[in-house]
Amino acid sequence: MCIRDSIRTVHFHPDLPWIMSCSDDQTIRIFNWQNRSCISILTGHSHYVMSAFFANDDDLIVSSSLDETIRIWDYSELKKKYSSSRGSSSKPSQIGAADVTVKMIMDGHDKPVNWAASHPKKNMIVSGADDRTVRIWKYQDTKATEIECLRGHDHNVVCCMFHPKNDLIISTSEDKTIKVWDYNRKANIATYKRDTDRFWILASHPEPVSYTHLTLPTIPL
Repeated sequence: MCIRDSIRTVHFHPDLPWIMSCSDDQTIRIFNWQNRSCISILTGHSHYVMSAFFANDDDLIVSSSLDETIRIWDYSELKKKYSSSRGSSSKPSQIGAADVTVKMIMDGHDKPVNWAASHPKKNMIVSGADDRTVRIWKYQDTKATEIECLRGHDHNVVCCMFHPKNDLIISTSEDKTIKVWDYNRKANIATYKRDTDRFWILASHPEPVSYTHLTLPTIPL
């Protein structure tokens, strides 16, 4: 089954032969790249799905959408189904088939949500939206709670992530900046700006960094 509109993100599963995409057709799709089959179609978002990622260490997916929500999906049943069939081809299943179910919906942003990503170790999510905020969420079982709202960007926040080793959040915005936040102190500890361009996607080197020196308010690239 083909994707009917623009694809926003693509993510490989860390262990299984799966690729997940999200699209402007308002769906999230999981593909088995070994036999080139679509094994599940997740529906529920009511606008473009801007990001979708497999969460670390859990059978969870985190997605964000222009419908102003973040969703956490449980794909444990799909994983069991795949394991029992040993990766054989199967027809795509809609969300109502219970292969993938929505566990939580977070609607704290009051404008479209462009990005959501999970913490590499903790039950935490960071999100960025057109309301110019970066928000931190903590989830447990079937409940998610917003624990912090970071303000400082002057335009839409288009991407954000937890650093893989340090207690940092990195975000980028259409205000042409990248900001580094210490989320324990709830403080913006560095801002990088490029007046002639904008940033869209972030990635971080996996090694820990020393960041006690990151105190300059604006650092040109």
